[in-house]
Amino acid sequence: MKKTAVLLIIALALTSIFVSCFLFDEDFTASKTKKFWAQNAVSGMFYQLSADLLYENHLCKVWVEQGRGVSAATAQMFADEYLVIYDKLMGAFGKNDLYTYNNRKYNTMSFADALSDGDGKLSILLLDIRDNYKQGVNESYVAGYFYAVDFFSNNQAMAEGVRSNECDMIYIDINPGINPGLKFGYREAYSTLAHEMQHLMNFVTTVAVRSDKNDKGEITELYPMDTWIDEGLSSAAEWLYLSEHPPVRWKWYNMNGNGDNIISSIDKGNNFFVWGNEYAGNPYSALDDYATVYLFFQWLRLQSGGSQIYKQIILSGDSNYSAVTSAASGYIELNYSWGRLLRDWLSANFINDSGSRYGYKNDSTLKDIKGHYAPTAPSIQLFPGEGVYSYASMFNQLYTSNGSIKYAGLNNFTVSDTSISGGDTMLSYNINTLDTALSETGNTTNTQPPLPPGKNANLFARSAGSESGTPALSGPFPIGMQDALKNAKTFNGTGMSLDLAGELNE
Repeated sequence: MKKTAVLLIIALALTSIFVSCFLFDEDFTASKTKKFWAQNAVSGMFYQLSADLLYENHLCKVWVEQGRGVSAATAQMFADEYLVIYDKLMGAFGKNDLYTYNNRKYNTMSFADALSDGDGKLSILLLDIRDNYKQGVNESYVAGYFYAVDFFSNNQAMAEGVRSNECDMIYIDINPGINPGLKFGYREAYSTLAHEMQHLMNFVTTVAVRSDKNDKGEITELYPMDTWIDEGLSSAAEWLYLSEHPPVRWKWYNMNGNGDNIISSIDKGNNFFVWGNEYAGNPYSALDDYATVYLFFQWLRLQSGGSQIYKQIILSGDSNYSAVTSAASGYIELNYSWGRLLRDWLSANFINDSGSRYGYKNDSTLKDIKGHYAPTAPSIQLFPGEGVYSYASMFNQLYTSNGSIKYAGLNNFTVSDTSISGGDTMLSYNINTLDTALSETGNTTNTQPPLPPGKNANLFARSAGSESGTPALSGPFPIGMQDALKNAKTFNGTGMSLDLAGELNE
């Protein structure tokens, strides 16, 4: 029967599931082979692969695609590191009593297990994700993914044209995802594991707190968090695990791309709020989304005094920007509106004052963040959430707001909504809260800023005000499965999975 009630099935099975959850001793090693479904990041099609269980402990199983040369020692390293990631992410995003059944409380990860195979362990599959990565040609690759449909039976999934592995699991790429020769080496793959684990935690939190249920406990509708919030929390998970800022995030912003033939659209306003809206002709545009959402969620953490704001966001009953403004109103400023919050963050990226709202609190790395001037033109198209900076050569009254387009004058360490002076910077931004809305026309000052002494004119024109001698980034550059599928113009993956989750339980 297609329209099966997932929570009812899970509830009936909880007792037997938890009898067997922790029967394995830590460091238990098994020899087992299993077939998994995986998704091709180019075609969107599902295919099967064989994987060996090379290591498991009391919290996870590490499966490795056959024939890829990954050793049992590497599998053990992932299993060991997952214990570290588990503690950090449960502290930041988890809840010890996320779901209660028969007077028994389940935390976020045990609830995820109960929603799937009930073996008490997360499955981690190390595989060579089939994407368009080719060194020196296309440096973007799918570093890993979480697929919500794995929580449903394969029969249910097949009815919708997709496939399920019927377990709580995360997919991690091994080529080029596991590369001991890189600066971060295995840590890059581990940070991907943390990133994807937040996605899993976010989904099961949606099941628990952002869903409609009938009087039998059956799900009738799911309300998954907007992509930019889910990705923002996952980018925060990277920092929580690494305890440092991944260069591919902050350097990508500062260089408006990597500074060497790969140019982004950050200077034109492209950012996270309308996720994936700048794909035409640029396979790297998704990195604009990841870089800007990373900075935004770091700014939230620094301005609120710690990562506790993340837990309030993930546990919110709201699935859109209200989850963020409510949390910010509790930790940063009372009754913080989206328009004011967006203005302050965009101002912080240009002013970067160490002691105020308009900066990153003198963070040792992010204190060097500097926004880019927009290309010289009298106007620019801005999607919701986007903002651009332009140079003012003389005194001007700010342009009058039009629709969702607002303006602010940035002068040293202050922000004005009423005026702008010569030498100031004008911020033009779009406060529309509908991520499906079309772009609107915003004005710029249409003035080229003066060239600082000793600066290269060509490079400065590309990222005016931001050139700092930062070495160009080099690939590979991680992107998500949904981003790769959009690039390949065959998107039918992650986003549809969440829709499927709601449709299967009407």
